[in-house]
Amino acid sequence: MITIAGGKWTTYRKMAEDAVNVAVQRADLSAALSGTSELPIHGYQEQTDFESPLYYYGSDKAHILDMIQKDPELGEKIHPAFDNVKAEIVWAVKEEMCEAIEDFLARRSRMLFLDVKASVEAAPIVAELMAACLVKDTGWVQKQINEYTLLAKIYLPSINS
Repeated sequence: MITIAGGKWTTYRKMAEDAVNVAVQRADLSAALSGTSELPIHGYQEQTDFESPLYYYGSDKAHILDMIQKDPELGEKIHPAFDNVKAEIVWAVKEEMCEAIEDFLARRSRMLFLDVKASVEAAPIVAELMAACLVKDTGWVQKQINEYTLLAKIYLPSINS
């Protein structure tokens, strides 16, 4: 049995190749060329407009823009210093299994790493939208904000609770 843990979309093919190579070697199997090396991953598109704030969503950008068209409030920025909009939070929860504001503010938007103070200021907006999507109460919202603020203090100790 071979176990692969971790990784992300950008490295999954290399990880799979390494696992297959180990299996071929250890089980004395015959090797064959992969038929997936040229298959596009989810979100692939021929042309990318790198000037668009949503370019990193690839083909899913159209779905996010559709959400904004249906509910223009989702087009509002999360924080004035960043291009991230509310629709990205809803998308992350509904389509990408995002369940904590830390996940959104650190890994998906990278706000925590780019501007700690701004990310803490955005935390209540993110928590409220996530709570609405996840059907959570105000206690959950406050707990998320408190936990995130504690995390942010690691990066910028002068953050006020």
